[in-house]
Amino acid sequence: RDNQSTLNVVGIYLQDQIVLSSQWQAILGLRHDHITTDFDGVRRLGNDTKISESFNITDNLLSPRAGLIYKPIEPLSLYTNYSLSYVPRAGEQLTSLTVTNQSFEPEKFINYEIGAKWDVNANLALTAAIYKLERQNVQIQDPNNAALQVLVDGQQTKGVELGVAGNITNKWSVFGGYAYQDGE
Repeated sequence: RDNQSTLNVVGIYLQDQIVLSSQWQAILGLRHDHITTDFDGVRRLGNDTKISESFNITDNLLSPRAGLIYKPIEPLSLYTNYSLSYVPRAGEQLTSLTVTNQSFEPEKFINYEIGAKWDVNANLALTAAIYKLERQNVQIQDPNNAALQVLVDGQQTKGVELGVAGNITNKWSVFGGYAYQDGE
C-alpha cells in the first residue's frame, strides 16, 4: 500500500469534583472530541492493478464521566465510577481502511468501577477495585467472508485489582499490586 493520511483532533473537556458534605463528593465530567481524518491511498492487487481510494471521515464524540466518593471515616474512601470513551478509526487502523469499513463507528468503551482506598497512616495506602469494561464496535474479520470486516459488540473484561504503596518504616518502602482479569 501507498497511503497518506492526516488526522486532526480538537478536544474540549470539563470536569469538577464537587464536595457535597464532609463525607460525600461527586465527580462529573464531559469531553467532546471533533476528529477529522483525510485518507488517500493506493492499493495494489496481486495482478499489478492499482486502486486509488480517498476518504474523509468526521467523528463528533461525547464522553461522559460520573463518580461518587463516600468517606465514612477520614482515612477510608469508597467510590464508584462510570465512564464512556471512544477510539476512532486511526493510527494502524488507517492502513486497513477500505470503501467497506471506512464508515464504521468508532470503538466504544464503557467502564464501571467500584473501589476503596485506605490510608493506613500518612505514608502507607491500600487500594482495591473491581471493574467491568465493555467494548462495542470492535472490528473483526467476517466469519463468512475473510475479505470483509464487520463490527461486533459484546467483548468485555471483568477484573479485580489490589494495591499497596508507601513506607513501612523510614527505611523500607513497599509498592505492589495484584490484578486478575477475565475477558470474553
